[in-house]
Amino acid sequence: MPKRFQRVMKRVHVKTTKHNKLAFKKENAGRPECGLCKELLRGVTRGNKTKINKSSKTGKRPSSLLAGVLCNKCRIKIIEEAIKVKHEIKKMEDTEITLRKYIQQIISVVD
Repeated sequence: MPKRFQRVMKRVHVKTTKHNKLAFKKENAGRPECGLCKELLRGVTRGNKTKINKSSKTGKRPSSLLAGVLCNKCRIKIIEEAIKVKHEIKKMEDTEITLRKYIQQIISVVD
């Protein structure tokens, strides 16, 4: 019986000298995408947990706000919208629904 964490892993049969053995293959994580436009995120480590853990501390975590979640174009767009909402130039109801959760995050961090 496979262990609980092995149930989702890909099963591979490996031939040994005596008999066939069932092995479990780790799969790499998918490519990191922007939350809004689905563009490829640059500067984010791609791979399984062991590959990420071997990288340096600065390589593991992004330093800027919403980095690792949104691409630069979308981040700039969100920050501009958050500034408009914060200074009451624009109401939160007038913004796009997909942008609202990111705008609320930025406003909560700035306050």
